[in-house]
Amino acid sequence: MNIKNIMILNRLFGNKVVHVEAPHLTKNKLLEHIKKYKSKCYCICPVNYDFVKAEYWLDIDKKTYAKFLKDFYLKLKAEGADLQPHVHLTQISGALPKKIREERIKKAYSFFKNELGITPKEMAFGWYQYDDFSEQLVKKMNMKIILPHYHIYDWWLL
Repeated sequence: MNIKNIMILNRLFGNKVVHVEAPHLTKNKLLEHIKKYKSKCYCICPVNYDFVKAEYWLDIDKKTYAKFLKDFYLKLKAEGADLQPHVHLTQISGALPKKIREERIKKAYSFFKNELGITPKEMAFGWYQYDDFSEQLVKKMNMKIILPHYHIYDWWLL
């Protein structure tokens, strides 16, 4: 077991890094947290709409969700948060077709660049699951992949 996967240690040492997966549920608590800790946030992107809808009871359409993320992330940015993309591919490394992996990575990058005015320098994959193809693509886009680290999830703030 990786020591960085132990919840109590993440709660003790991970407040400066947040994996944002359910901002529609956590927006007020997360905004308070950012004001206190000025955290780095690895933020779920509109490309993961279906994942968020299934896992976190999202009940708005894709267009509304994308607008919500843009508006909310711009608030976090204004509060001093360092925002970087967080993308879920699959829990089984390499299980998705390359075309879909590439599309998700590129759409997440474009969302940050075009909608938030942020050129991503890092990418955190959900469950830390990625493969050689995804790693090479991220490197070609001048980003580095974030390996397991101390962090909290936004939904832990509820």
